[in-house]
Amino acid sequence: MNTPRQRIQFESQHPDGLLVSLRMATPVPQERFLRLQEDLEHLTEELEGATVLERDLAGALHALSFHLEGCAAALRQKGLLPADLDELLPLIYIQIDEIFQT
Repeated sequence: MNTPRQRIQFESQHPDGLLVSLRMATPVPQERFLRLQEDLEHLTEELEGATVLERDLAGALHALSFHLEGCAAALRQKGLLPADLDELLPLIYIQIDEIFQT
């Protein structure tokens, strides 16, 4: 997991990634979300001007956006979503959307 791409794919697909942790209502340190945000920024810069998005990466980004939002909504409804994370997640959704827009 040395590159932003690898970390993004890990967080979206690996059993120890963010998505699985959130689905299981396991607390995730905010630092991991901040790192994800940094990785998305790097990826946005890397893909600037690209006309094609790799299938595996597109799948990982879609999974992050779709499932993070769903998991966050479920945790928010139960009162289990920390306020700092609730503020950070929309920024992550916007970053992912910007990658798909390029």
